[in-house]
Amino acid sequence: MSAPRKPGETPAATAGVAPEASGGAPALPEPIASTEPPPEGEARSRRVGLALALLAPVLWSSNGMFIKIMLMAPLPLAGLRSLIAGAVLLPWVRREHLCADWRYAPLIGSAVIMHWLFIAATRYTTAANAIALQSTSPAWVFLFLSIIAGRVAWRQVPPIGIILCGIAVILSEPSSDTAALGNLLGLLSGVGFAVCSFLIGRMHLPAIGLV
Repeated sequence: MSAPRKPGETPAATAGVAPEASGGAPALPEPIASTEPPPEGEARSRRVGLALALLAPVLWSSNGMFIKIMLMAPLPLAGLRSLIAGAVLLPWVRREHLCADWRYAPLIGSAVIMHWLFIAATRYTTAANAIALQSTSPAWVFLFLSIIAGRVAWRQVPPIGIILCGIAVILSEPSSDTAALGNLLGLLSGVGFAVCSFLIGRMHLPAIGLV
């Protein structure tokens, strides 16, 4: 003896027949969350990426210490650092990564000037001030993009305001003549860094080629 049907239940459903077999809408499968671990290659790439992301600020922060130690003028020191960096990256550079095009001249020029300004700033002021002032580049990029677009992205104004407050604090601190010059050079290096970032976004080269 079969069980009584519930109100609105079709005979096919009570007989254990799938809804699509009785002419109803097809049933959607339940989503199944994947519990499989990522492939070994992908997991290794993530670990390498995380390690490099952690290493980058450590190396960047060590700039000040080594610039203070090296008894060289800012311009030769900038050239020496660039030469060492080029030698380290050379094994990863391929012919297709390189491109001789005059349109890249502004990017190269701004990178050279930014590099020299940062080293000079670190010589004349504290390393912390030089790094902080160079890190104001997002504010200058925001200014460039606002001028080009002809409008302001207001949701980005609060963090830019915090950056400007930090600049005001650094520039208003009591300092000697050389420290004041170093702070100014650090601020200009931030502008140069912003120009580099702005131009890189419009380049069409692999990352290693841009470096």
